[in-house]
Amino acid sequence: EPQLDAQTVVAAPNLRQEAEVPLATSLRNPERIDGLVLELEGVSPTSIPSDLRQTSEWDEQSGRLLVRTGVASGVAPGLSLGTIEPVEQYLEETREYPLSNTRVRRVATELKRRTDNERQMLSQLVRFVGSYLRPSEDAHLTVHEALVGRSGNCKDHARLLTTLARAVGLPAREVTGLVYKRKNQDGAFLSHTWNEVYVDGAWVAVDAMFKRLSIDATYVSFGSGRHGISNLTGSLGRVSFKVLQVSYRET
Repeated sequence: EPQLDAQTVVAAPNLRQEAEVPLATSLRNPERIDGLVLELEGVSPTSIPSDLRQTSEWDEQSGRLLVRTGVASGVAPGLSLGTIEPVEQYLEETREYPLSNTRVRRVATELKRRTDNERQMLSQLVRFVGSYLRPSEDAHLTVHEALVGRSGNCKDHARLLTTLARAVGLPAREVTGLVYKRKNQDGAFLSHTWNEVYVDGAWVAVDAMFKRLSIDATYVSFGSGRHGISNLTGSLGRVSFKVLQVSYRET
């Protein structure tokens, strides 16, 4: 049965480290959560997109945004079935994603030698990035710096995975949003960056920093690329929301 758990939280505009949206009380058993219903205030109607793993609905009268994730949205968390936009743009080399970098090409060549199966390749990518980079609060400016330093924050993990995925021929992009994390006895939604990789005709959401081959309903996407970053940073300091409903997987 869904748990009704209404709480109001406010985000602090701390962009130097993780932006944090604290909860009055922590969510029980977050590892079993498979659906959330959130009511947000202080955001624009387009701050949080509807996609095939979450839905958002704007109430013009109240000025609030209702967001449903996981089973609450009616779709499977972590999977976007198909796409209506060309995926070729997510294979491009850019200054941020240096596919021709010597170290990147070396890793990509080794990964392609091991398998040509897209699902297996995605699994290898997540495992490699999650094991190669040591989690750190210090961010690097480039993929090359992260590869040399072998550490980085969530942005570094996502940027490296995007680069390597494109280098082996898998369209990939970064997603910016919030993810729930228990901190001591309290809980909070923290700013986070993860990936969507296009395999076998579908966008699959993965999180290299936490070595997750799929994401759960505690992830709230503000969008991909620079648009997602702009949506999140533009909402910090103004957004507040209530957790209206939590549903759990049966054990």
